[in-house]
Amino acid sequence: MNVTNAIALYIIRLAMPNQETLYHVADRIATITLNPPDKLNAWTAIMEREVRSAVEEAERDE
Repeated sequence: MNVTNAIALYIIRLAMPNQETLYHVADRIATITLNPPDKLNAWTAIMEREVRSAVEEAERDE
């Protein structure tokens, strides 16, 4: 991922809070929780974008 894309993803994450996932880091462990209970945790396009963004964020974080 290039710097421009990374910055864009960061700005998007700041501007648009997650709708269907939770991202939490504790003790150097990142946890991504699928969280659309109204959809019985069915996989959605929004969830896919959020999970990809969270994984990319985790890859950047030491």
